[in-house]
Amino acid sequence: MYFSDAKSISKAIGLKPSRTRDYLKQLVDEGILEVEGEYKNGADAVQEHDGLA
Repeated sequence: MYFSDAKSISKAIGLKPSRTRDYLKQLVDEGILEVEGEYKNGADAVQEHDGLA
């Protein structure tokens, strides 16, 4: 699964972008998701790590 930014994810799950970024960071820190590419204020691309989910 591939997402391009926290704003689109937040809209899909019904949370504010700032809260979504907090959750995404936690998932990245735990190794569940990985970030690809470069970005200025958040993840440029987020993918499931090792096919989880």
